[in-house]
Amino acid sequence: MINQIDIASFGSFQGLDWKKSVKDSGRNVQYFKRLNVLYGRNYSGKTTLSRVFRSLETRKLPQNYVDSAFTLTGDKGVVSHTGLLAHNYDVRVYNRDFVTDNLSFLVNQEAGGVIKTFAIVGEQNKEIDDAIAAIEAKLGSVEGKAGLRFDLEAKKKERDRTKSAHTNASSDLEEKLRVHANEKIKKNRQYGSAVYNIGSIRSDIASTKKAGFVALTTEQQAVKLSLLKQEALPDITGTLAVTLKLESLSATAEPLLSKTITPTKAIEELLKDSALQLWVKQGMGHHREKRDTCAFCRQDLPHDIWQVLDEHFSKESGDLETALDASIKSVLNNSVFSSRPDSGHWVR
Repeated sequence: MINQIDIASFGSFQGLDWKKSVKDSGRNVQYFKRLNVLYGRNYSGKTTLSRVFRSLETRKLPQNYVDSAFTLTGDKGVVSHTGLLAHNYDVRVYNRDFVTDNLSFLVNQEAGGVIKTFAIVGEQNKEIDDAIAAIEAKLGSVEGKAGLRFDLEAKKKERDRTKSAHTNASSDLEEKLRVHANEKIKKNRQYGSAVYNIGSIRSDIASTKKAGFVALTTEQQAVKLSLLKQEALPDITGTLAVTLKLESLSATAEPLLSKTITPTKAIEELLKDSALQLWVKQGMGHHREKRDTCAFCRQDLPHDIWQVLDEHFSKESGDLETALDASIKSVLNNSVFSSRPDSGHWVR
């Protein structure tokens, strides 16, 4: 408990010596008791005196109190204006300054004041208050240039700076790509497309980054460029001569096409369906002496299947088919182009 206050200078108080100034009618020095009542007219110094006590609570001097000097004496030692940060007194003051700092909503509602938490009900209120104070100290402030809030603001500024640098670099790259696509390639017509743009150059850059990409050598580039050259060829002065052998071809083909083949023992169903007959004929080569079951339906082949089919597809029909194939080959062989030495052009 605080017993007395000596004030050398603090607001309206100047040179207050407790032992000389606070005495009873018998001239005995009076000290603070457990409960004390101070009263006086307006502007007599009550609020100023309360600010001395509140400086112990806030551990700092009030604003605008220049050259303040005081000493408080009690059961926990002496505290002066220079030792506010290290005293052991637990002080709580409710005065006008407290209302302004913590209950500004009540003072000025229109200015958007707030009501701060200044007390916590419960046995551990002191520990909780200290934890809050520690967290606030760790958070710090931008104005105080310390703590997490200041670090966060610094990182935000660095992020904005980096983002701005990235944007500028991207814009510069875009411009360089656009200029290169237009000046270096689009106007160089030996590379072909006249609609070469920034999308085209981006696609080409992506191609060069693929695995296995190998740049052309100087010699290879020269060969490729030579292929792109468009030069006028000499005018064609010769004529195209075509030599046809229709009479000989007709003489060979006509007897074959008019020949009639009668199967030894025809299968009526195949005679009526040429597509089915061709399918059966082609299937014979995949089954004879290779399979005992049908490759299509998986059923066992009849024991007389080859005898029946051989009687339908006779040797005579086979010989005719061979002769027709030979005639077709002869027609194809006589349809190729041959060179005419006199003109340098090709004739049939």
